[in-house]
Amino acid sequence: MTLKIAIDAASAAAPFEQLRAQISGEARSGALPVGYRLPTVRGLAE
Repeated sequence: MTLKIAIDAASAAAPFEQLRAQISGEARSGALPVGYRLPTVRGLAE
């Protein structure tokens, strides 16, 4: 599974908040399996 994160530079929300909201939403919906390891900070920066 690959986690897809999209940051909208034009959004009023800060990038870290967009990231948090997307990961949280994936976890709540069940799209992220239990035990899934999130990418490193460097991996997200790519």
